[in-house]
Amino acid sequence: MRKSLFRSLKKIENNNSDYLRLKLGECFLEGEETIKQLITKNVGETITYFKVTGNRDGVISYTPIYDKLEDN
Repeated sequence: MRKSLFRSLKKIENNNSDYLRLKLGECFLEGEETIKQLITKNVGETITYFKVTGNRDGVISYTPIYDKLEDN
């Protein structure tokens, strides 16, 4: 994933209602350690983020994605 796109991902922190605004296929960061990657990870390193795989009746399902941080 390109660095600029990674930095623009939505950040889900301590507010569960933020999940309700996510759309199918959308990628996001969730949790302190995952969000901290924005500061600690450099180009070429492995990053983790999440992708929405389902949204049914207000129940969001998602999966972790492991990717390499790329330069813009």
